[in-house]
Amino acid sequence: MTYMAYVFLLNWFVFTMAIGWCRHYKRALIFNIIATLSFAVYAYMIDQNVASATFILAGTNSFIQLILPKSNSLKHKRLRNGFAVLIAIIACFYLFQRASELLLCLSFTVIRICEAQQSPRIMKCGMATGMFLYAAFGVWEGLYMMTALKIVVMLTFLYKLYDERRLGAVH
Repeated sequence: MTYMAYVFLLNWFVFTMAIGWCRHYKRALIFNIIATLSFAVYAYMIDQNVASATFILAGTNSFIQLILPKSNSLKHKRLRNGFAVLIAIIACFYLFQRASELLLCLSFTVIRICEAQQSPRIMKCGMATGMFLYAAFGVWEGLYMMTALKIVVMLTFLYKLYDERRLGAVH
């Protein structure tokens, strides 16, 4: 593995952590686009083409959520959730090859649906849940470096959720 692959992994980690500090939905989506595309490049560089394609789909979903109008109307909610579910179904079609990959499918789906809810707080809850499922997959598959990074990200999101609630900054 080249040093550039580690640069993209570090880029994913930094921008994913930055999502935890965002109070604005659109800014969190921009950070998520950068993070997911960085991880897609990292996965491609280590010859994990399925993971790369999946994270490109994740970045595409974030981009779609970013360009859709922010509205609480039923029509826009259905559109946002419809795109999230469609992208999740496509990704699960690529991801699900072994029983352990069910955790990846669940994680991807939870994150995409929470991302579509137009709330940084719900997005953080989804990311924390998704990181827990990713970490469980990492333990199952023996990917301990990935597991450690996912646990750090999960704990950061949980801390930020606790901190926001404690300070009364709930959105």
